[in-house]
Amino acid sequence: MRARTVIPALVALCACAPAPRYQPPPQPVPATWRDTTAVQVASVADAPWWRIYRDTTLARLVRTALAHNTDLGIALEGVSAARAMLAAARGAQLPTLAAVDRGSAHISQAATGTSAATSYTSTSKGYTAELNARWELDIFGLLRNDARSAAATLQATEERRRGVALLVVAGVASAYVDLQAADQDLEVANRALAARRGYLDPTKRRLDSSASAELDYRQAQGLYEAARETAIDLQEGAADAENALSVLLGRAPGPIPRTGAPGDQLLAAVPAGLPSALVARRPDVRAAERDLAAAGADVGAARAQLLPQVDVGAGLWWTKTPGDSTVIQGFSMVTPTSTVTRWDVSLSVSQPLFMGGRLVADLHGAESRRRAALLAYQGVVLGALQDVETQLAAMRFAGERRPLADSQVVYAAAALEAAEARYAAGASPFLEVVDAQRTLLAAELGAVAARVRQADAVIGLYEALGGGWQDDSTDATGGPTH
Repeated sequence: MRARTVIPALVALCACAPAPRYQPPPQPVPATWRDTTAVQVASVADAPWWRIYRDTTLARLVRTALAHNTDLGIALEGVSAARAMLAAARGAQLPTLAAVDRGSAHISQAATGTSAATSYTSTSKGYTAELNARWELDIFGLLRNDARSAAATLQATEERRRGVALLVVAGVASAYVDLQAADQDLEVANRALAARRGYLDPTKRRLDSSASAELDYRQAQGLYEAARETAIDLQEGAADAENALSVLLGRAPGPIPRTGAPGDQLLAAVPAGLPSALVARRPDVRAAERDLAAAGADVGAARAQLLPQVDVGAGLWWTKTPGDSTVIQGFSMVTPTSTVTRWDVSLSVSQPLFMGGRLVADLHGAESRRRAALLAYQGVVLGALQDVETQLAAMRFAGERRPLADSQVVYAAAALEAAEARYAAGASPFLEVVDAQRTLLAAELGAVAARVRQADAVIGLYEALGGGWQDDSTDATGGPTH
């Protein structure tokens, strides 16, 4: 078929070719949050992380983790690999050019004549240079869809890298709050230990004056040893937390600096914003949407595999033949050198006729993966909504628990003071002091735990909203670092 008849036919086929256009999926999000206490204004997740974590020590730890965390480093390498795949897919859309140099040589020994002094040797040398060009016209979008799929995959990989950074920073913040809590708990335990040590001498002095004095002394000893054990447990927990946080920072286990009480430097009120903004911000939601776009492009590529492929080729050949040189008993004769140059242009069309059903099966598989990607996207969106609602409820309930926990400390301290006064006056047994001491220790530890739960709720909500800390390079004082 001549080119002037092939090209119009290809244009006609192109008009009938499937060219699916990607449409963003519907967003199954409500207009407002279920938790009516959520502030429906611009989300705090749009603010840089240093406005949430107003602690210079934590800010330094966050920057260290973002620079050295191994999981984040792996995610960055994944982005680099996806970027290389996109470059390869785009390169496939360009013409290819190849050069070939073919050298040749032939040496032969003739038969010996009747005279022993006579011999014949012939030698021929030459080479051919080729320059070949090829360009797939991609009329039906096979290469374009491959490039679109690679681009969407790169974007999804970048979003997953952001998701890893989100988890790393949230993990650092949560571990830092836990370390602060461990310090507070240990301070509480040391106060209890000092108070219980003060009971040992008075109860021991009463051993000879009262029949129940030995019981009081043994109870005081048990109370003191229990406080020592609690302090040891808290020290061990703090060491474990420091080791875990060190790994998040990408370094060997070691001591971690910290300042203040747990959560004292975190923002107390965190407006959630509108649910619709969540879809545009959360890395996992954005990655799932890009996965869906890549799956749609794969369907387009699978359809194009069923249609003709059109190639334009061109070739240039340059051949040089020096000729033969014949040597006969010291005399030589050289034939003239010859050079030949030729070129041609070709147009080829290939149409799959029988592939054993492989191409149709590939298309069905791509369509199934696209439907699965849509369901996965919807599931990720629903999971994101659940995360935010859960953290909103956690913040609200934590805010209600904290004043109750603080009140229990006040009441327990008053009860202990009354029990000690009654025991000193001989109006009650030492057991009342023991119970009051235990109650006060539990109440003080509970108050620290309430502060931790409130701080964790702030961290969890900022994480659930897809906060933008991983893209900011500012410090915790409210300004940029450079």
